[in-house]
Amino acid sequence: MKTRSDDGMAGPAIAARSRVPIFVLLLLTVFGGALRVFVLELTFPVRLVGDEKYYTDGASNIANGEGHISRSMRAFRPPGQAFLLSQVARPVQTGAVEDSNLKRYLYLQVLLGTLLVPLTGLLGWRLFDQRTGLVAALITSVYPSLIAFSHFLWSEILFSVLIMTALLFVVLADRSRSWLPVGMAGLAFGAATLTREVAIPVAGIAAVWWLLTAKRSQQRLAGAQGVLMIVIVVAVVAPWTIRNYSLFGRLVPVSTVGWFAIREGNTFSEENGIAPDLRLLRPFRKDFFAIPDEMARRDFARKEAIELIREGQPSW
Repeated sequence: MKTRSDDGMAGPAIAARSRVPIFVLLLLTVFGGALRVFVLELTFPVRLVGDEKYYTDGASNIANGEGHISRSMRAFRPPGQAFLLSQVARPVQTGAVEDSNLKRYLYLQVLLGTLLVPLTGLLGWRLFDQRTGLVAALITSVYPSLIAFSHFLWSEILFSVLIMTALLFVVLADRSRSWLPVGMAGLAFGAATLTREVAIPVAGIAAVWWLLTAKRSQQRLAGAQGVLMIVIVVAVVAPWTIRNYSLFGRLVPVSTVGWFAIREGNTFSEENGIAPDLRLLRPFRKDFFAIPDEMARRDFARKEAIELIREGQPSW
């Protein structure tokens, strides 16, 4: 039999227990962040590779007031990563990435990598239960690939943070059918699209998921919320699309890299039929970047990509 004093103690005890998972999630976040900072300090200074040079060059030009441009390319890759890096960049005159800016960029990237820990935990929590969320957060905090990518200035980590944020709001909207998480999901998907264009189909799938999981009495509401989310995504991306049209006179929704990537992805090795052949890519890259006009480069990549796809049919 419970006494009155037992009832009085039950409330605080339950509240204390409910705070434990939040405290554990915070500890995992701090641990994941400390691990990433340790690796950064252990490996600094680093040499920039691949797309990092594009993003840092673009960030420096934005910080210098020259706009989004990298080695004469104004929309080769989506603008999100370069724009974010520019927010912590100090203007430079030489065009090179100074060590001070490089350290700032890397610490910003580490912060993004750390944010993945609580975002993953909360998404697992909301989709399944507390234990699943905490296990997911633990894995994210120590997973070697995620730690490594937290020290590259590529767009993958920023995209992961934005897409996880968007998916978290998608789940919250599905649970509550309220409008605020719908709007937040649209904003996050829009920002993610400006980082990597694959966010567009993910947003579309999320809208369809709302419709499929809604009760019959709520299907009209779910459909309206899906439409609103897509409208917000388009509204976020539209200014960049208009900017590109004013520059090129052609429709470039986000970036011009698409056909370049498709062409590279269809340059298969004879030894390994599913892996690109780097030896065959070198002359293509040389010819591609030798073309001064950005739209002409895209057309060149498109022509070669279609030829390779036709040659590979139906064997690949």
